[in-house]
Amino acid sequence: MLDSNGSVFYSRNGQFSLDENRNLVNMQGLQLTGYPAAGSPPTVQTGANPQAITIPNDLMPAKATSTAAQQINLNSTDSVPNIAF
Repeated sequence: MLDSNGSVFYSRNGQFSLDENRNLVNMQGLQLTGYPAAGSPPTVQTGANPQAITIPNDLMPAKATSTAAQQINLNSTDSVPNIAF
């Protein structure tokens, strides 16, 4: 989190709201920060300096999901069900 002078603070309080510039801020007005993402697909730039998180007021066109992926682990000691699908 950053104050108006650019000093870094840490907080455990997860209550945030938008200020007049649409920055995410806590109850004391400190700006929530995060690492920027760049590229396609976007990759978090962990070596960069954290930046204030701003929520744009732009409308984004809807886009249907085209693919999905899931990774799961099955317990090898579980029994196999004996019912038909």
